[in-house]
Amino acid sequence: MATTSGAVKVGAGSGLKRMRFLDYIVFSSYQLAFSFLWGAIGVIILPAVNQTLTNQLLVNGKLAFGPFVFDGDVKVTTLAIVSFTGLTLAALSQPMFGTWSDSFKSPIGKRMPFIAVGSILTLITLGGLTLAVILGWFAFFLMYCALQFVSNTAYGPYHGLLPDMVPELDRGKASGVLGGMQMLGTVASGLALAVFFDVHKNLTGAMLTIIVLVAVCALITLFFLHEPPPPPGRIQPSEVKGGRRLLAVFSIEAKKYPDFVWLLFARTWTLTGIATVSTYALYWMQDVIKPQGYKLFGLTIGTPSQAVSMLLAIVIMFAFIAAMVSGTLSDRFGRKPLIALSGVLGIIGVLPFIFVRDLGMVLLAAIFIGLAYGTFTAVDWAMVTDLIPRSQAGKYMGVSNLATAMPQAIAPLLGGILAAIFATNGNYDAEYGAIFAGAAVYFLLGILFLTKVREHKVREEEVAIGADLEQAG
Repeated sequence: MATTSGAVKVGAGSGLKRMRFLDYIVFSSYQLAFSFLWGAIGVIILPAVNQTLTNQLLVNGKLAFGPFVFDGDVKVTTLAIVSFTGLTLAALSQPMFGTWSDSFKSPIGKRMPFIAVGSILTLITLGGLTLAVILGWFAFFLMYCALQFVSNTAYGPYHGLLPDMVPELDRGKASGVLGGMQMLGTVASGLALAVFFDVHKNLTGAMLTIIVLVAVCALITLFFLHEPPPPPGRIQPSEVKGGRRLLAVFSIEAKKYPDFVWLLFARTWTLTGIATVSTYALYWMQDVIKPQGYKLFGLTIGTPSQAVSMLLAIVIMFAFIAAMVSGTLSDRFGRKPLIALSGVLGIIGVLPFIFVRDLGMVLLAAIFIGLAYGTFTAVDWAMVTDLIPRSQAGKYMGVSNLATAMPQAIAPLLGGILAAIFATNGNYDAEYGAIFAGAAVYFLLGILFLTKVREHKVREEEVAIGADLEQAG
């Protein structure tokens, strides 16, 4: 494998070398692709296709799943089923493949084989998802779940590269660039679907764009990144036999790393607040804002999807700015204050969705949500890498991604429950008011859990492990 100019590697006894800005960009290219993928599918394509395919299942306005019969706003129920099932599979597969990669050995590194195989499987499954739309809701549901699982063959191990390759002093900056590329991929997906593709008319074009971008960024990652030699580890999956091996994937030393655990809770609830906005933005636009019309500065926006794409573009644009700045700031001023600030900004941004019905005011509120999302994403990644042992980075980053994936399932699940309670007689104001009030509560819970986290760094654990191993020998 070739390396980037000045790429990260380990010199004898010198530790990890500093990266240049171009190296950060190359390092983050795979994040760009996956953010584009899930920004397009999770935010726009999934809700739109789910609604169309759900309507095909209705009989007299009702949906029957075995003995269960659903009526009312059924598209919210089916979206919750698809999202929760798919993202539960993602939450399970990320730490599994991340842990496996910690102890994997190959001529090209321990993470790269997973990225290569996972990328190929992801491309195949994206093609299958496109064809599944023709076959109906159940086929789409199965392929969406398959995509969530196989994509994490690559994505779980990929996140282990951050603590593997970036020295402590630069982790805030690296996390900021990684977060910025995540925002860029998401906003690019929203703009692409708003400007070039109507998912109801040209889904194939949108999916082909995703496939090409994932393929290109996978090749960049595989040919222009070079993994450093792995540090000695303490407990690897290959050392655990039988059924205990599967349990070891999800086991962490909570007593030794309690701050990591508290940070997972903070991440879960903060991202559940963000996920609530992205999950229900399309339905909220068409059910609540549409009667007033999509008007902005005298212009009329044509469809709910275009209005949502505009909203998400603003969110991600300001998230990108916040991510690029806040990561570096956290290296100087600490992670915890900036993460707490992101929660406050999230509350400020989500409250107007409860009572505001003017598109212009909603887009103004989206600025605060974007600042919250960008600040949290960049700084939280840096703080996680501070709190975990590098020798088990794939495992701990995979477990931490449980707290990233699960909000995408928790948000529609809790939103579906709130919708079922408050959606009486087609009262969309009460239904979505409850959903977005819930989002404000989730941001608050994130702040409360953050207060339990002590800010510090797990340093040079590998040295201590190596010494222990020598003494044991």
